[in-house]
Amino acid sequence: MRVWMRRLVLGLVLLLSLGILALWRLAAALPREHVATSSAHLDPAPERVWEALTDLERIPEWREGIADIVLLSAPDELPRWRETNDWGVFELVTLEREPARRLVVEAQDPGGQFGGTWTYVLEPEAGGTRLTITERGFIASRLARVIGHYVMDPHRTMDIELRALGTYFGQTVRVEHLAPGPAERSR
Repeated sequence: MRVWMRRLVLGLVLLLSLGILALWRLAAALPREHVATSSAHLDPAPERVWEALTDLERIPEWREGIADIVLLSAPDELPRWRETNDWGVFELVTLEREPARRLVVEAQDPGGQFGGTWTYVLEPEAGGTRLTITERGFIASRLARVIGHYVMDPHRTMDIELRALGTYFGQTVRVEHLAPGPAERSR
């Protein structure tokens, strides 16, 4: 191999190595945990919105990308289920349940790469419901953190869910992104 070609290959390898190192250091600087909050007004009363959120058998009617939901809990337990969706297979566990007011669900990724909780708060508003969803999540993989931070909107999944609920109820919703309050940031 000619000298200039060896230098070119060596230079490219060095440049690629430096790029990977920079990406790795950037990823290490990003926080593992994140908090994002989305909110929208829905026309139905809180009881009807609650029913849509908690009737596991009917969730695939309004939420796109759900292939299967299998109930894992006994009837006298807080709901726990396995959900197969566009992202993979997840186990979800209900941590808190205050009918028509508050629901906290934890997503557990069997691979441990990401997870967290979704808190749904339902408040009566103008004859309907203000539904606010707060995601407190983590991303274990450094590469996924970079993609999540620079490519994907942390509100994306919540916004899709709020819009899907709006469509289910025959309305178009305007989603708002809220800054987490001090209580949310400190958890």
